[in-house]
Amino acid sequence: MMKNKDIIFICIALITRLTVIHADHVITFFIRPYPHTQESPTKKSKLHKIHIPGKIAKYHLKKLHQEAPITGIFCTYAGFLSLSNGIGQVTFPLKHNEPKLSIIITDKIHPMLMAANTIHHWEIPIDDTASQFDIERKEDEETGLTYWDIRKQTPPANRIIPTQSILLFAKPNNFFIPEGISLTSNGPNLVLPTIYARRSIDIATNAIHALAIRQFFDSVRAERKLQGKMYQIHEVY
Repeated sequence: MMKNKDIIFICIALITRLTVIHADHVITFFIRPYPHTQESPTKKSKLHKIHIPGKIAKYHLKKLHQEAPITGIFCTYAGFLSLSNGIGQVTFPLKHNEPKLSIIITDKIHPMLMAANTIHHWEIPIDDTASQFDIERKEDEETGLTYWDIRKQTPPANRIIPTQSILLFAKPNNFFIPEGISLTSNGPNLVLPTIYARRSIDIATNAIHALAIRQFFDSVRAERKLQGKMYQIHEVY
C-alpha cells in the first residue's frame, strides 16, 4: 500500500508535467545611475552638520531629487514602446535574429508615412541631436568567452533610424554607454550592457515626446492562457 508521502510526490510530478511554461526570447538591459567616485568639497563641508537634529532627514530628501532617474524612461524597439521599471530594467520581445543592433539616444523622432497610418520609417528631426552606438555579440576564439563589442558611430546622414535599433527618449548627453568589450552569456536572450543615466534627465519632457507618438506603437505586456485541456503559462507580447 502506498504511503501518503509517495502519493504527494506522484501528484506533484503529474502537476509539473501538465503545466507547460513557455518563455519568449527577450532583449533586455538595465539603466543605472552614473557613478560618482569623487567626493565634492561641498559634501565635505556639510559633513559635520548631519549630527544636528533634523539635518539627516533634510539631506536625505534632497539626495532623492539629485539621483539620476532610472524609472519611467521611454524606449522603443521593433514597433514596441516600453519604459524602464522600478529597478531600471527595460525588456522587449526579441524580434530579430542576428545578435547585433544599434542603440540610439534622441528626444524626438518623426514618422514618415506612406499612406494613412502606414509608416515607412522613422527619422530624427534635422534640428535635434542624437548619438548612436553599434553593439554586436561576439565570441573569442581562444578563450571561448562571449562578449559585446560596443562602438560609437556617427548617426546616419539621412537621419533615418535603423530598423534593428533600440531608441531611448532623452538628450544624448543624458546617458553614458561604455565603449569596448563587455562580457555576456551566449544564450537565446540578449542581455545588453548596462546604460548609465545622468542627473540631467528630464523625465517629464521626454515622456511628452514619447506619448505624442504612442498611437504608432504597441505596448509590452504578458498574458497567460488556457490551451486545450492543459493549463499552459505562456508569456506573449
